[in-house]
Amino acid sequence: MPSDNNKDDQPLAYEDDPRTSCQYGAKCYQKNPQHHSKYKHPPKRETIDEKTETLTTGVKRKNPIKDHKNERSKSPQNKLQKTFEPEKKLHNLSPSPERTGIVINKNENDNKHSNEKISNKEILTKHNSVNSVEYNATESISVSDMTAQNIIMDLFLVKMPKDFFQFYEFCKNISKDNPLLACKSVRLKLVGPYDVLDGKITSIDGDKEKYLTHWRYYYDVPEFQTIMKCDDKEGLHFGYWRDDTMEKPVFIAKNRANVNGIFEPVAENIFGAVDAYLQNKTKSANPFEKTSIIRLHSQLKNFAKKHNITLEKNSVNMRARERRVVARTFHKVGIVVPYDKKTQLGYRELAATDSKYD
Repeated sequence: MPSDNNKDDQPLAYEDDPRTSCQYGAKCYQKNPQHHSKYKHPPKRETIDEKTETLTTGVKRKNPIKDHKNERSKSPQNKLQKTFEPEKKLHNLSPSPERTGIVINKNENDNKHSNEKISNKEILTKHNSVNSVEYNATESISVSDMTAQNIIMDLFLVKMPKDFFQFYEFCKNISKDNPLLACKSVRLKLVGPYDVLDGKITSIDGDKEKYLTHWRYYYDVPEFQTIMKCDDKEGLHFGYWRDDTMEKPVFIAKNRANVNGIFEPVAENIFGAVDAYLQNKTKSANPFEKTSIIRLHSQLKNFAKKHNITLEKNSVNMRARERRVVARTFHKVGIVVPYDKKTQLGYRELAATDSKYD
């Protein structure tokens, strides 16, 4: 093994060299042999260090920058960003967590509980770019004393209508193991508060604000609550529309988040909305797709008939609500603001047109 004195030998050899010193020194870029036979050049320090390290270790040092890049490319965060790349306009969209099925007792020791809180904060920080809601398997507590309705009311601050639970039962009849993907053949998936019914959200502890943006798209207004999404490029999703959070939803509306911020009333309940969706889907489907669509459509209508669920698209309640609209708004559904005669509080028209704010 060569000694460390080799580093000092090369500068000494340069000084003893009888050739004329090159005016450019170590920065000379000439490779002509005649030039090098006439002029001498000082040894480069980097070359000395690299040669010494190669002789000493027998292995060239790996570039740490390259390794760092490889590590970053394999990280789950980059994979997550690639997954949501087609949906750049979907802002504050919080995906559904995986179903845990694991429940812990309330009487666990405090140390374990504090460790869970730290791990949950780290997960939320890691995926902050898409405002996702991740859940640790040990985070949930026993919910045997609570109903799904109470959990939804506590987390989402609204009460779900009867058809919400009935549609989940319908999906369970089609796919008992995975009701949320029962309508996968027509590219529909249940999301949002349906994660509570499916056992993915079983805890009401911790930061409740994250649930208020659970599956909220870019153009979603406070009156709208997403309950079902379509696996397409337009970002089509359906949800309940409430003019008053203390009242039941007026209708099911839809929006294409990757297209615009316009919402469209579809039907009074989720069965009517899916019925309308399947009707349009049948018209544009090829012969191979039509079979599965018609089968699902038939199952939907039979279930609705058996449970006396209306499939009406423009019901009496929807028409009555339309008459109470005081302003059309940018999303085109309009707002309903009650007027108090005693206090004279209510809606006042703006002294400008919509085009001024477009």
